[in-house]
Amino acid sequence: MAIVTTCGYPLENGTGLWEEGVKRCCKHSAPKYSGMLAERHTGYNTTFMDSGKEARARAFADELVRQLKEEQEDVSES
Repeated sequence: MAIVTTCGYPLENGTGLWEEGVKRCCKHSAPKYSGMLAERHTGYNTTFMDSGKEARARAFADELVRQLKEEQEDVSES
């Protein structure tokens, strides 16, 4: 399980409790927690998407794909 989210608050204040809840849920059930991509939107009069956010989203997706491939290889070797 992975989280992709946005918020208007500083990330540590806006996403911390949500991430902690998901981590605890994964700890006590079947899903594996794979991480979170969180980006801040600073207001209605600002553009949300920029090249930095795009690069971080691509890197996050690449990391998730890498993790999935690694898990598949581990299962195949078992």
